[in-house]
Amino acid sequence: MTDQAAGVSATVKWFNPTKGFGFVTALDTPRDALLHASVLAKQGKRWLPEGTEVEVIIDEGPKGLVVAELLEFQEPEETEAADDGAEWIEAEVKFFNFSKGYGFAMVVGADGETEDVFFDSRALAQADLDPPRPGERFLVQLVERPQGQAAKRIKVV
Repeated sequence: MTDQAAGVSATVKWFNPTKGFGFVTALDTPRDALLHASVLAKQGKRWLPEGTEVEVIIDEGPKGLVVAELLEFQEPEETEAADDGAEWIEAEVKFFNFSKGYGFAMVVGADGETEDVFFDSRALAQADLDPPRPGERFLVQLVERPQGQAAKRIKVV
């Protein structure tokens, strides 16, 4: 479909690191192309966030378009200033369900009470962390959701 010497500009529509795939939308075609984790791994990446601009080689696969190679990528710039004031809190993993891509960790609040916080594979992938085991610790920045507290960002202790 494409000239193998030149790439196609596209944008990451979404990527699920637990499932190991996502899709990109190429600028020159209305069809989305499958982006497999193995293509990202060749560039040392576990995932790319939604909105990442990429240069890819797209081929026709048995079920549709597929990204054959990731040539370049430019991740969206984070607003670090918004995170500078956010407190990092130590959390201890209670469990992580790899097949579902989420888990819960325990944090100790200012009042000394423990609270469970949700975290998912996207936050882990963004921090370049493997799925954790119970008892492992990491730092989290929390965000309030209707269901309760969740890890917005994670980093190694």
